[in-house]
Amino acid sequence: MIIRPCTDADLSVLCSRWRTPGDLHERHHDHQRDGQTIYLVAWQDQEPLGSGVLQCGGCIGLNARTAYPGAVEFNHLQVRDQYRGQGVGSALIAAAEALASQAGRDQIAVGVAEDNPDAERLYRRLGYHPTGVIDVSRYDWITAEGAVRHETERDHLLVKDLGPTMGLAQREHLSRSEAICRALADLAAWTGEHPVQVAPHGGLLCAEVGRWMTGPARRKVSP
Repeated sequence: MIIRPCTDADLSVLCSRWRTPGDLHERHHDHQRDGQTIYLVAWQDQEPLGSGVLQCGGCIGLNARTAYPGAVEFNHLQVRDQYRGQGVGSALIAAAEALASQAGRDQIAVGVAEDNPDAERLYRRLGYHPTGVIDVSRYDWITAEGAVRHETERDHLLVKDLGPTMGLAQREHLSRSEAICRALADLAAWTGEHPVQVAPHGGLLCAEVGRWMTGPARRKVSP
């Protein structure tokens, strides 16, 4: 299993092999190209298994952002039905954590809907803890038949502390609010040379990702 940010070349394969209503893949990819997010996709050869979005600018909900201003958020986690129960979701979460940690972030957050206890159990098993923070979101989504549905969702915020991966001297060169987006500003040109690879035992081989994200050319932040 390989997990990497979605490239332009990936997008065409993704859209043909994993059809979603409402141009979902295209919208996530557009936000990534704008520097707002990192759209992570899990692959087995040329087959997409699942995906998720790391929000570079921090938590989406107002209450979450106020309570945890230094956290990044991972959301829109999806695993295709035929690949569920095979560790794909856990691998995507771990990849997002690795990217956030390598960029010098201390915390990662997820919003879990009240009617999704299975997701909450997964995140708690992976070390996330409830915060008592709730945000209410309203959104539209499109069914497979093309019908528009209006939803109101109460999301409970769960947070995980990330271990430090940089020394103080390095972290002083990174703006906490800009680290991820600055480091990944050229994601549109991503070539797949530095993927996050999930080993058979489930561990992450992140050395290349870390080197790429914290290399001198991408560590410069304007004063």
